[in-house]
Amino acid sequence: MFLCLSFTINGPFLALFQEEVLKLKESEINMLFGVAGVPAAILCLVAGWLTDKLGGKKITAVSIVIHALSTLLWVYFGGNIIFLIVVFVQFFYVSYQTVIAKITTEENRARFAGLFGMISGLVASVGPYMGMYVKVEAGFAATFQLCLLFSILSSLLLTQVTALERRK
Repeated sequence: MFLCLSFTINGPFLALFQEEVLKLKESEINMLFGVAGVPAAILCLVAGWLTDKLGGKKITAVSIVIHALSTLLWVYFGGNIIFLIVVFVQFFYVSYQTVIAKITTEENRARFAGLFGMISGLVASVGPYMGMYVKVEAGFAATFQLCLLFSILSSLLLTQVTALERRK
């Protein structure tokens, strides 16, 4: 998931798409990001409630795929602001903390969180290089298609974590 975020929210490709394909000026890009961020922040308040009701793993798995899918739809629908708002809604950030708490013991939680942070940081650092290569070779849409593929794989792996937890 952090690799997908390095393609989108934490990476340059949303802004590059707006500049290179949509031909927006820097001020217009900044305005769109600001406008999309406000309702996204408000909608993220729902994430805690949903995580309580449905569980962190379900919300994390669904939000990973929704993030990548809405990014791809944003590209195919010419930068539509509605899809950009959905891209900015990050239920993942709220729910994955719950997942970490559920799959670790209290004694190992800090160690696991540190290891998770290190691995996710290393993986995410590859994102801009990989994304730029795919963008140059196959275009913007392919970068976001790759993001969707990684998000689906992440959700499937998260399902395995759920299955392992049930065996305990």
